This record gives sequence, C-alpha cells and structure tokens, in this order.
Amino acid sequence: MADKVQHHHSLTGMTLYFHIRIAAGTIWNGSSFEAYASGNWGTYDVSMTEQGASRVYLGAFPALAAGVYAVTAYEQTGGSPAETDTPIGGGSFGWTGTVFVDYSDIVSHGDANWGTIPVATVSAAVLATPANKLATDASGEVTVGEASEAELSATIASASRAEMDSGSTQLAAIVADTNELQADWANGGRLDVLIDAILADTAALQADWANGGRLDLLVDAIKSATDGLPDGERLDLIFDAIKVVTDRLSGMLEVDGGVYRFTSNALEEGPGAGMDATSANQAAILAAVSALNDPTAAAVASAVIGSAVDGTLTMAQALTRIAAAVSGKSVQTAADPLTLEFYKDDDLTVAFTLAIELDASGRVKS
Repeated sequence: MADKVQHHHSLTGMTLYFHIRIAAGTIWNGSSFEAYASGNWGTYDVSMTEQGASRVYLGAFPALAAGVYAVTAYEQTGGSPAETDTPIGGGSFGWTGTVFVDYSDIVSHGDANWGTIPVATVSAAVLATPANKLATDASGEVTVGEASEAELSATIASASRAEMDSGSTQLAAIVADTNELQADWANGGRLDVLIDAILADTAALQADWANGGRLDLLVDAIKSATDGLPDGERLDLIFDAIKVVTDRLSGMLEVDGGVYRFTSNALEEGPGAGMDATSANQAAILAAVSALNDPTAAAVASAVIGSAVDGTLTMAQALTRIAAAVSGKSVQTAADPLTLEFYKDDDLTVAFTLAIELDASGRVKS
C-alpha cells in the first residue's frame, strides 16, 4: 500500500515503526491479528522511513479490511524493536480498505511537532457521508420535512413517556395521598370529624364562660361567698387561727440544704429533751428486755430461791429449816432469840447456828 501512516518527529535520522490493533485488543503480526505476546514483539512492527532529512516519517498501512484501527508509533532505541521502546504517538482511525477517512497523520504526543486536526477537516469528513448531511433551504437554514418532523415528534413523545414511567411510582403515591386527604376533609371524613369535635368543645367552653354560664356561675358563687366573710365571723376566725399557726411554724423551721428542719429551740421541750438515750443505754435496755423475754432455768431458780417468803426470810432459808426439822438435824439451844444449831450427817459436828428473833406472837420478825 502507499505510505498512509505519517509521523512528524522533532529529530531527523531516527528509527521509527508502528503497531496496529483492533477493538478486540489483538495485534497485527504481519499476516493476522493475534493475542499479544511479549516474545512476538519483533513480528508486530511495521517500519517507517524518513523523507530525506525532513523529520517526517512514513509507513505503509497493510491491505486490511475496512474498519477502525488503532495505530501506535514507537522510537526504536536498540538494534531491533523491543518492549522497552518509547511510544511517541498514536490514535484510532477509520479505514475504508484503501484510505483513511480524510486524515492520516498520527497525532504526536512526544515532541514539539504535536498538532491537532483542523475543524474544517473534521467537518468535511462528517459531511462527506450522506446520512450525516442536514437539509437546508436557499438561505442555509436547516429544514425539517414531514417525515423528519413526525420522527422528531415520536422521539420526543417516547422520551416523555419513558420519563413519566420512571416516575410513575412517585406519581402514584402522590395521587394516593391526595385522594386520602380529599376523603379525610370531606364532610364526615376523619379530619372533618376531628375539626367538628374541636369546634363543639370550643362552643361549649364559650357558653360556660358567658354571663350566666356554668363556669361563670361557679366563679360568681365563690366570689359571693368570700365577699360575705366579715371580720370576726366564724370562718374569718378560723383563717386567722390558721395564719397564727403558720406564722409560728416559720419561726420554728430552718433551711437544711434543700429541705427544712425544726430549730433547736423548737425541739428543746419536745419528747426526749434532756434524756440520756445514748447508744450504750439503748443496748442495755434491749439486753434486759431480751433476758425477760427468754429467761434461762438458772435465772428462774435463782430468782425463786432468793425471794423473801416471810419478812427477810428467803425461800432458801425456809427450805433449809424445814429440811433440818424433818431430819432431826437441828437442836434449839436458846428461846429468845430462838437459836437453832444444825448438824452434819455425823450428828456430832455443828454445820451452822441460826438465830431467829420472834415477835410477841411468836412470829419471825420482819
């Protein structure tokens, strides 16, 4: 093929080549497109030749089928093409099978000769395709025929319908809420009934507070009763007495943090004033009460034996005398005072002597 691939470089005498790829990502190997392989880099290059010393390099594009191809130019730095070579430009182009679509320069990205495709060139390429041309009238304005107008209307209608369909859920919800509100506000509806109830209550209150109404009569009665309390009458005296007490209470209380307590003067004559209710005394009282509530046998026996049965004569002494008399272990040795000697079991040894004073009637003196 003729030299269709061109690259403007900033230097002369360079060795350049390019690769060709298609949309699938496969790369031209000189005979077909294959999946990229690093080891096959040397088969992918299409050489480019400089025109004299112009720094313009040309390369022949292979006889490939019409389509879109991506072309990348490289600057060879070693003795043969390698993956480490620097890419210096590239782009994607439409290929008719014989020529590129109206442009063939590779736009350079790596040197000072980088340039852009003129707008006129692109416009001419677009308008070269009949399907892309717009109908114009004699003044150059675009005209729309009946067929085009119908197609445009259909397109707009389709887009509008799609937009409405996408929002149909929201529209349906809005319509449902609106219908519900309309039903609520209708006569007898939920909100209408609430408003009617509020109005009824308000009207009732207005009637009660009106002159002669229920609440108005209550207020009048209270005012009449209080106005008729002359000074010195029964209720007035009661109120005065209550005030005297409350006035005294204010002098008997003092602030204690966030609460009130009685003052020392208010409590000095109260129950327990001057008493010695210490913890020790309280413990002793509790111990005594506990003993009374649950006495032991020894305590009961001691209390009975030590109790007086005749004057100062204790139960123990009386029992001793009775036992001695019964067993013949005592001997009276004097009459006044009555003296008794008590012997031990050997009847020889005196265990103790008891002197008992008697009164005129012969009873033991107390």
